[in-house]
Amino acid sequence: MSQYDYKQIIESQLPEGIYKGNSIETNAVGNTLNKIQADLDMTEKEVNPLAMANTNLTRWESFFKLPSNIQDDVQIRRARVISEFIQYMSDENVIRKDEMEAITALYADSSEVIEHFSQFLFDVILKVTGENTIPISIKEVCSVIQRIKPSWTSYTLGIDFKIKDSNLNIGVLSISGEEITLYPKGV
Repeated sequence: MSQYDYKQIIESQLPEGIYKGNSIETNAVGNTLNKIQADLDMTEKEVNPLAMANTNLTRWESFFKLPSNIQDDVQIRRARVISEFIQYMSDENVIRKDEMEAITALYADSSEVIEHFSQFLFDVILKVTGENTIPISIKEVCSVIQRIKPSWTSYTLGIDFKIKDSNLNIGVLSISGEEITLYPKGV
């Protein structure tokens, strides 16, 4: 909701003696402007990827042709939409450090990005304190980072555990392989 009360704003802008107090005109205009502001606030909330609910996330996922799985956590779905949104809206399709931190922080309690410009490398450190109950999918995090990072850079991914309680569940699956692509001869 907006922090403005337009009736008071109107009254504070008028000269002494004109429509001061409880005039019908000031009330009508102030109430109308308050209603318009409330509608604008609601519209912003409906289209803002950081605040939207499932229905609007599905619309954004459809717009960006992302897989829409309503069983996935809302934070993970938001991260996918936001990463696509940044790429779509960016002039040069280069993501800033703070944008990368905001997106990767959606997967953990917080996140830090350390840039190594001379090596064309950056480190992403997911900080886990146990406050966030969403399971971290390393595959999902890597997929999002790969999609939004500049193509000429490389990255490392680390997790910093500082668990506040004594419970910690870690599930790990390691898959390795090699992909060989054969091109037709003479092409």
